[in-house]
Amino acid sequence: MRYRDIVEGTRAIKVIDLPLVNVPCSLLPDIPELAEQRQKDALAAAKKGGPEVPSSIKVGLRVLTGDEFLEIEELARKMTESRGAKAVDGDVIYHLAQSVFTVALACVDPDSDPADPTPLFGEKGKPETAAKQLLASPHIGRDGIVYLAEQHEHWQDMCNPQALKVSADRLWQLVGEVAASNDASPFLLLRPGMRVSFTRFMAALLVSLRADKFFSGSSLSDIASTNQLDLQSSPSSEPAAEGT
Repeated sequence: MRYRDIVEGTRAIKVIDLPLVNVPCSLLPDIPELAEQRQKDALAAAKKGGPEVPSSIKVGLRVLTGDEFLEIEELARKMTESRGAKAVDGDVIYHLAQSVFTVALACVDPDSDPADPTPLFGEKGKPETAAKQLLASPHIGRDGIVYLAEQHEHWQDMCNPQALKVSADRLWQLVGEVAASNDASPFLLLRPGMRVSFTRFMAALLVSLRADKFFSGSSLSDIASTNQLDLQSSPSSEPAAEGT
């Protein structure tokens, strides 16, 4: 089977609630100023004959492709530099620009066709129009943009085939698999942060073995081969390693 024969599938979409501006955090009591502003907004909408602004809206989050991530980066750099800032990690304008274009490409109408979803913001195929709408919206604001971008990052991670974390038993099993095989798949299936945890775990293990007389008289390959059996049968009381 060729790759082009299996790419007709629909990308996963998760539906979430986006709280709008003037809606208090669910963990905190309502703030009088927010309640007053909501009343003003409702009266203003009624006078214009328009619908009252809801407290939240449904948003569909779709998994993004590599091409779309490149597009996000290109558009974010362009926006950042057009505002006189530098597209470097830590720059607040650059970070917000990345979040804006992530939202522009990732957020879709949850009621549209999942095989060809309609963007929730802006015009289809024109993420710049979505960015303009998002940045100017009095109902979403900066926090809403960042919230949606972080929700999408979590969803993308959940759909990623790389492991976010492993149990203690599985960690010991991975040590044995990596030691006994030239195949890098067990290691590469871990998330980058999880690989760091795995490597640190192995480094700590080697440091502890260094003081053992068995270590001084054996080759690393002998130790790896021996430990394959020992580590897989080790008790689950060892601490689990989690990704960063």
